[in-house]
Amino acid sequence: MHKTRIKNLKELTNAVLTEMGKAHYCDRYIKQVRSTCMLLENMADRMGKNTLDDKLSQAFTDDSSHFRTGAYSESRFKRHRRCIHILRTYRDTGTSDWPSLPHGPVPTGLTAPQFIEVHASFVHHMKEEIGLKKNTIDGYKRFVYHFLLYCEGNGCHTTGEIQSGDVLSFLGVLCRDRYQPTSIGAHLPGLKLFFSMSESTRRLLATFPKAPKRKREIIPVLEEHEHEAFAEYLKTANLSARDRAICWLTFETGMRAVDICNLKISDIDWANDRVHVTQQKTSKPLELPLRATYGNAIADYLLYERPSSNSMRLFLSKQAPFRPLSSHGAYRAILLNTFRDAGIFKQGRICGTRFTRHNAASHMLKNGVPLYDISAALGHGDPNSVDTYLATDENMMAQCCLPGPCVEGGADSE
Repeated sequence: MHKTRIKNLKELTNAVLTEMGKAHYCDRYIKQVRSTCMLLENMADRMGKNTLDDKLSQAFTDDSSHFRTGAYSESRFKRHRRCIHILRTYRDTGTSDWPSLPHGPVPTGLTAPQFIEVHASFVHHMKEEIGLKKNTIDGYKRFVYHFLLYCEGNGCHTTGEIQSGDVLSFLGVLCRDRYQPTSIGAHLPGLKLFFSMSESTRRLLATFPKAPKRKREIIPVLEEHEHEAFAEYLKTANLSARDRAICWLTFETGMRAVDICNLKISDIDWANDRVHVTQQKTSKPLELPLRATYGNAIADYLLYERPSSNSMRLFLSKQAPFRPLSSHGAYRAILLNTFRDAGIFKQGRICGTRFTRHNAASHMLKNGVPLYDISAALGHGDPNSVDTYLATDENMMAQCCLPGPCVEGGADSE
C-alpha cells in the first residue's frame, strides 16, 4: 500500500470511481457513490476548496439534514460518512479494497456537558450492566439522544431542568415528523430506563405516558394458490443457487433475517440433517431439520457458486469484494424480486423475511401443527406469541363463529 499523489478532489473522485469499476463493484453502488461525490464537489466549490481536508470532510459529514424536510436523515449521514471514508482510504493507501465502514456513534450534536455525560453513562449501563442486545442499545441510545437534543433546544442544560411536559411535547413532535403513534411504544422503554437511572429524572416516571395500543390486524400471508405457485417456481425457475437457497430457507422455516445474516457454514450439520442456529433476538439455540429443498440448494451453492472467501458466513455477495450478506435489505430485495418474478405481487403486503415468517407459521397452522410446535419451530421466546397467527386460518375461525338467532317473520319464514 502507498499514499497516492492525487490531491485535487475531482481527480481523486474520478480515480476512486475508476478503481471501483475495476474491482467489479455493482453499477448501482458506483452510481450512488458518484452521486454523493458530486454533492461533495459542490460543497467544496462553495467553500472555495479543491482538496479533501479535515474542514471539508467534517462539513460534509455534518450535512445530514433531509433536503426536503430539514430533519436529521440517518441514511444521508451514512452516505456522506462512507464517501469521505472511501476517498480518504484510497488517498492514504492507494488501494481499492476498502473494508466495511464500522458503525460509528450517534452523530454528535449535544453541547450541554451534563447531557453528554448522562447519555454516555446510559449507553454504558445498557452494555455493561444490563447486557442488552446491540440493536436494542442502538435504538434506545438514539431515541434518548434525540430527546436530550430536543430538551437542549428548549433551553434545558441539565436533567434536573426537564419537566414532564417536555416528554409529552417531544412525543408529539415525533408523531408529527418521524413516527406513527403506535410505533413509539417500541422506544418508550428506553426512555423509561434512562429516567430510572437518576434521582433527578426518576420523578418523571410518575407521569410517564403509556404506550399507545397497537392496532391488531389480520396478518397478511400468501393465499393457498400463491403458496403452491411460489413453491413450484422455486423448484423450476432459473435462479442462482444462492437465491434459491435463501428463498427456500425463509419460505419453509420462517427464519428471521438477522439469523440468516449470521448463519455460518459450520451451522449446517450434514451428517445429522440439522441446522443449528443461535437466535440473535432471544440468544436461545434453535435446531431446524435440513430439508431437501434448501439443503440441496445450499449444497449446490457451496459446491459450484460460492466465491472463494475466508469468511465462514454462509451467504456472500455476488459482486466483489464478496463480503457476507449482512444487510436485512439484501434478503428483502432477493425475496421481493423472486416473488415478483413468480407473478406474486405485494398488493399492500410486506415481502421480506417477516412476511415469509408469518406465512410459514400460517401454513403450519393450516396443516394442523399444534401451536406449541409452531412456536418451537419459529424459536419464540414466549410460546403465546404464536396466537397472533390464529386469525390467518379462515377455516378454524369459521368454526369459532356462533350461530345467529332465528328471526321470526323473516323473508324465508312461512
